[in-house]
Amino acid sequence: MKLRTASRKRRQPKKPTSSSGTHPYSEDTNSTTASDLSPEELRTRRCHNLVEKQYRSRLNAQFERLLAVLPPERQRRERDGESDDEAGDVDGSSSSSKRISKAEVLDAAVQRIRQLEVRNRKLRKEREGLRRLNASAGDLAVWEGRRL
Repeated sequence: MKLRTASRKRRQPKKPTSSSGTHPYSEDTNSTTASDLSPEELRTRRCHNLVEKQYRSRLNAQFERLLAVLPPERQRRERDGESDDEAGDVDGSSSSSKRISKAEVLDAAVQRIRQLEVRNRKLRKEREGLRRLNASAGDLAVWEGRRL
């Protein structure tokens, strides 16, 4: 399963709504073109864009790491009691090629953490019961040893 990415289509500039015949890039619109910026402003904008791109790359890498440690979708569905027909894609594609959003990754991580917390509580109770059983068996052995 892969992380879904947002589309990277550039937005088209808004067309003027008035019939004044102004060009979308004329001075009376709020759009800023590269030719309107000073070299310092261009450098600042490029640096900022680079920092933002690095930030997005690191964030996406962390989401990929999180997705990699989560159980596969098929195991999750079986554990949750869903059949393959219920969870299948509309287009019939396999779940291994399904893309998942970042929100879905976070939801799956929260669900997995909750499952592990429940399992941990059960194991702690079982361990405590075994300790009590072991202690009572030891007490019984000591008591029987004295009696013999």
